Amino acid sequence: MFFWIFGRLPLYIAQRFLLWVAVVVCVVGILFASIETIETAKRASQAALPLIDLFTIVLAKMPYSLIQLLPFSGLIAAMLCFQQLSQTQELVAMQNAGLAPRHFVLPVLLVALAIGCITITIVNPISTALLNQSDKLVYKYIKIQPSMLNISGAGIWFRDHADDDAPQRLVHTGRIDLNTMTLEDVLIIRFHANDRFAESIRAKTATLSGGRWHMQDVLITSKEHVLTPVLHYSIPTDTKISQLQEDLAMPENLSFWQLPGFISALKTSGFSALRHVVYWYSLLIFPLFLAALALLGASFSIYLPRLRLRSRSFALGLLTGFLVFFSTKLVHALGISGTISPFLAAIGPVIICLMAGGALLLHLEGN
Repeated sequence: MFFWIFGRLPLYIAQRFLLWVAVVVCVVGILFASIETIETAKRASQAALPLIDLFTIVLAKMPYSLIQLLPFSGLIAAMLCFQQLSQTQELVAMQNAGLAPRHFVLPVLLVALAIGCITITIVNPISTALLNQSDKLVYKYIKIQPSMLNISGAGIWFRDHADDDAPQRLVHTGRIDLNTMTLEDVLIIRFHANDRFAESIRAKTATLSGGRWHMQDVLITSKEHVLTPVLHYSIPTDTKISQLQEDLAMPENLSFWQLPGFISALKTSGFSALRHVVYWYSLLIFPLFLAALALLGASFSIYLPRLRLRSRSFALGLLTGFLVFFSTKLVHALGISGTISPFLAAIGPVIICLMAGGALLLHLEGN
């Protein structure tokens, strides 16, 4: 079977599947663009959003959305591909030549794996960059205040506000203890309302309590460069640690190559990285997930002469795809909450799809 995949017949099946993938992705893209254009226009109904920026937002978000739907596009493409081969009696001819269903499906699986690898390693970074550009336009016209939290290997930066003589602040910390609401190795740069430098504050620790930062072992540097050591010091704040957790960069805004470093920085900073770890694992096994759904779709649509329930099988395949979609979201949510391990949350749906598709293929070969 290994050498068979280099023949003309498997190449023909692979080309047909690839063509159907392109058709399904185009149809899904048109539907997404239409729905997203209407939705974005509604959200920006109170803002002066130029038409060109509206289309820019939609088009920049489209690659990311198409990647998310690509496994299910692969399922539909596999069903359409084998349905067409069945209707033209080509599958019957292949069966009479002594080929089993596994021979029909193997080229589709290889193409799906190749598409998945290219998508994650090359297309994903591009789609992430475009998604970030789309978000910038959304923040500009729709959202008032974007997240000002930034995490890197050097620590955490975020914007802090308070109603005092220096209301604007930039805060840097090496680590946050979410249990005690404490920042370690703190630097606070305070600005007046007109963005003029007021002072900088360095502290060993800063604990959030009662709407104030309570700091220990403090060194204050004034705008005249006068250094003043203080044992205890406190300033008002409107920051909540829970808000910082919510303001973390969404994993969707980070590419496959950026996620490992960001996850490491999250863990070092004291934040939970479960959401990002689950997302990274899902990207890591994305090619296998795409191949698993293509296998499932093919298994529902390989019609041998004695199988007559074509329409019912096709509808059942679509229903199965929707069930896989919602169950995948559910399992990922369990992984993010810590109920199950992140790796199991990512690979669980893949294993189920592979087992179901393989069982259907064995059933076809046994009949």
